[in-house]
Amino acid sequence: MIDTRDLAEKREELQTNLVDSFNDYFETEIGDFDELIKHIDNSDNEDVEEWRDYNSNDFDHIEAIDYIEDEITEFPFG
Repeated sequence: MIDTRDLAEKREELQTNLVDSFNDYFETEIGDFDELIKHIDNSDNEDVEEWRDYNSNDFDHIEAIDYIEDEITEFPFG
């Protein structure tokens, strides 16, 4: 059985890694994952799109964890 708190921790780790990776690659100073998503959504830069595609597995994992959290009312409690 999976403890959902582990999933929340994994999501946080993935989000932090993506922000750090983006900041390193593009020499930006994005502060958090929500800001990163807004930046990606508003960007017309093909390099940003390629970076997003390259990291699609991490984004997919985050979306899957978000879905699980929406479906399980006891998610914060493990």
